[in-house]
Amino acid sequence: MSERTANGETRATQQSRLLGTGARRWRRVSLAVALMLVGAGTAGWAVTQADHREGVLVAAGDLSAGQVVSPDDVRVAEIAGSEEVAAVPSTHMDRVVGQTVATPMVEGMLLAETALVEPDTYPQPGHVVVGAVVEPSQYPSSLREGSPVSVITTAKEGQTEEHPSDAAVSARVQSLTASEGDGARVELLVAEADAREVSRATAANRVALVRTPAGEVP
Repeated sequence: MSERTANGETRATQQSRLLGTGARRWRRVSLAVALMLVGAGTAGWAVTQADHREGVLVAAGDLSAGQVVSPDDVRVAEIAGSEEVAAVPSTHMDRVVGQTVATPMVEGMLLAETALVEPDTYPQPGHVVVGAVVEPSQYPSSLREGSPVSVITTAKEGQTEEHPSDAAVSARVQSLTASEGDGARVELLVAEADAREVSRATAANRVALVRTPAGEVP
């Protein structure tokens, strides 16, 4: 005797009603299989895209502006979507070595072609590099290579400024070597027209460096 459900139907009758019979049942089965295949194909495409990585060049360590790139200064990193970023492909390693870093870079930063120049084109026309030694009280402790600064000429102790400047000189820190408690040796990238004024002030140890917003650079 067939088992019946609460509404009086047999188990077989109930299953037949839910699944359908004949062509109707096979249409449902075919649709389910098709959806499974589409889902599997989509998942496979997503995995393929995620696994599609290309080699690009990144800084192997901190690089200073004006530094000539050596093979030890760069390494290869595998990233996805490299075509969407301005990065130098790993196959161009020979083009990068021997070029000059135009802007400071930190370890792991992607190398962009715009950040590198030929050695004989740095500094760019109209700019020069000036050296200075500054005391701890003459620059902010947050100063870093690449920081934009204003170079302010200070008066000698007990004297007023004989030839006050109309405005501070804009510059960028090319390199910074700090010694604990002893100040720092700094290289400043300045406009050629300001080089004499800055050189005189630095030679007399009469400069102060003030960090400025990123847009205010020579």
